[in-house]
Parts: sequence; structure tokens; C-alpha cells
Amino acid sequence: MDAEPPRIVFESPSPCRDADRAERLLHDALSSSRAPGSGWLVTMRIERDAQKHLKATARIDDGDGVAVADRSLDGEGPECAGLAKAVSVWAGLVLDSRMQAAASLEQPPPTPPASPVPGAQATQAPPATAVAPSSTPTAGWPAPAQPDAKTPEHDWYLHHDAGQGRAFEIGAGTFLMTGTGGGALAGPTIFAVIEGGNGIFLRPALAFGASLTSLPPSDVRSSMWGAARMDACLRLPGLYTRHKGMQLDLCGGTDVGVTTVTIDSGTTTLPYWDLGPSIDLRGELASNFSAVLRMVAGIEVLREQFQDSNSTTETVPLVGGRIELALSWDIR
Repeated sequence: MDAEPPRIVFESPSPCRDADRAERLLHDALSSSRAPGSGWLVTMRIERDAQKHLKATARIDDGDGVAVADRSLDGEGPECAGLAKAVSVWAGLVLDSRMQAAASLEQPPPTPPASPVPGAQATQAPPATAVAPSSTPTAGWPAPAQPDAKTPEHDWYLHHDAGQGRAFEIGAGTFLMTGTGGGALAGPTIFAVIEGGNGIFLRPALAFGASLTSLPPSDVRSSMWGAARMDACLRLPGLYTRHKGMQLDLCGGTDVGVTTVTIDSGTTTLPYWDLGPSIDLRGELASNFSAVLRMVAGIEVLREQFQDSNSTTETVPLVGGRIELALSWDIR
């Protein structure tokens, strides 16, 4: 029997905050282990489950690439050292049991005892029965768990498995915008993010803004704007440390509201309706709180006209946009 140390592979370490330390621990713990032949492989892969908890999937392959044993282990927190220790203990037990099984196959059959009576014919002992190695380890470790369902990160959009609660967030922030015809405006906004299923998130919002005194509109004394917006978004997932990562929402929607323009001679109220895309960059701060940077662009559908202070006819611009900075709270 040509016993050799197995080759060790640590896959997808990015979810681990201590990836380097966990990999060194795995290699050090298995450095003294031996496999029954050459080319044996111990693989440890780190993933996240639907609740973003760490999970280690371990597998041992023989020299022909045939799976010998596998194991799934769940962890707590952002570090993987504990998972690496557990995998190394399990892999060591499996390799030891394989070495013992291989050694028992190589033992020669017992020699028949000499006949005690001269001239008597010795009775030949029955040949030893070869015991095939078990497909699963039995040396003090439970049978491997069945593979779990794939995690949300396997898909190109973020979703939750059946039976798990859907996400619901509320938030508030401020914005700066232009394109209403009354100059630059700023004001508050409130919104909600509701998971609708199949990777789609709905984002209703309300916003109210007033013209900036530091950036007065040309030939307009002041202006105000208020609107309700509804977006449909696709939230893209990522592999990152829990409560310290980034998410990207790609959205499309519409604003419906009014713009009030005040000039020297009076006030004009204009209907406002635009259509366009938006992008949310969401950074998790801690626990269920996140900071959101949002950019919105739109094409004005109505393009109403009004008279400015110089009695010149002004037309609402075709394209407008705004940038928002907000905080959100996941209350699912």
C-alpha cells in the first residue's frame, strides 16, 4: 500500500473574514493524515445559506476522482476557522478508516496449523473473505448529511426559498433634482421596498421638493414639486460578509405629481409625469440598517409650458434626473 498525504483544496473562501487563517488551519491539521493511494483529494467549499449564514461543504475523492465521502457543516458568524477545524477532524477520521480497510485487505491469509498426528492430513483453513471498503466512514462520525438545496447566490437574481419570509424595508432620505422647469430642487423622500417574488422588488415612494435659494431658477421666483413614484426592481445578490456587504437594485418606474412655479405675477401649477430607469446602490451598515445611494433618470411625457417673469414661454425639459441619499431598515 502506497500511503500518501491527500491534496487539500479550499474553494470559494471569499465569504470568510479569516480566509487565510482558516486555510492554514485546514492544511496544518491534515498535514499528518495519509490516504491509501496517490491522488486523493480533500475539498472544502464555503457558501452562504438563505439567511446568509456560513456553510462548509466538504468532500473526499480517491485517486480516480470517485467521491468517497461528503459532509455539510453549518457555522455561526463571519469567521471560518471553526468550520475548518470540524472539516479537518471529519476528513482525518475518514482517511484513517480508509487506511485501516486497505491494510486489512493486504493481510495474508493465516497459515494452517501443523497436524498433531503423524501421517494425518492437515485441514486447510478456509480462505479469508475480503471485506470491501464501506462507502461511508464508520469511525465515530455520523453519516454525511444530504446535500442542501442551492443557495440564492447560485441564481443571477436574489430570492428566498419557499417557507422563508420575504424582504420588507422602509426608508427615508433627501434628494437633489432638476428637470421640472423650475430650476434645481431639494427635499425629503420616504419609500418602501417590498419583495414581490421571482426576484422582483416593488419600491413605492413619495417625494417633496422646493427650489434652492442658492441656485435660483432663471426668471422664476420659486418652485415646488411633489410626486409619487412606483418602481419595479431586480436585486442582484453577492457573496460577502453578513451585514457588511453591497447590493445593486436595477429598477424602472414612473413619477406622477405636480410642479408649482411662482413668478411675479402669480403661481402656475403644472402636471408632472415622467418615465425612466433608476439604480440603487445599497450598503449594509450593521444589523438591518443600510445606506442607499440612488440615481433616477426620466423622460418627461407631458412637457407643459408656462410664462416666466419676462413673459417668455418656457417648456419643461425633456429629460430630468435626481440623486438621493437615504437610510433603510429591513423589518421582515
